[in-house]
Amino acid sequence: MTLRALLLVLLFAPVAAQAAESEELPTELQAQLLSKMTTYVKGLAPAGATSLKVLVVYPGAADSPPTRAATAMVDALSKLGQMGTYKVDVKPQVFTDERALQAALATEKPQVVYVTGEHTTKSLGFVVAAVKSVGGVVSVSGTPSHVEQGVVLGFGAAEGRPRVLVNLKQAREQGVSFHNGLLRYAVIVEQ
Repeated sequence: MTLRALLLVLLFAPVAAQAAESEELPTELQAQLLSKMTTYVKGLAPAGATSLKVLVVYPGAADSPPTRAATAMVDALSKLGQMGTYKVDVKPQVFTDERALQAALATEKPQVVYVTGEHTTKSLGFVVAAVKSVGGVVSVSGTPSHVEQGVVLGFGAAEGRPRVLVNLKQAREQGVSFHNGLLRYAVIVEQ
């Protein structure tokens, strides 16, 4: 190996390793992991509830159709039909601004808000604030960096294996608590 090739490998190896650590999982796998998480979130559904409502939030204008990512997650959760022992009621929800999302959250009363990966840092901040203002709603994303930015629960891959990421500080602020079983194998993310 030439010196130039060696230098290129040394320069770009950390970038490749970082990209592999923050790799998004396939949507179907995210849906399956989300389904399993229902047993680890304390008080996720009201007593006696038989279904959970999930809003899949994607960015766009008021009349924007769901994005590919939103449609894929809605389809994956609908195909599962269940989240743990609960029937799943899933719906796409466009994010135009924080106020409109707060109104949608008040009307729809979801237990879970799934945030698609298309959000900018700015729009994600507004989504996190809207969800936090409602309280008791679990925010979830398949984009690992979203967990660092205030989403409570996330999924990613490290070393080719699925990882569950938890932002405990944000969980406390949103009124979400977990059973210890999840925290034993989850990666705790600091904000």
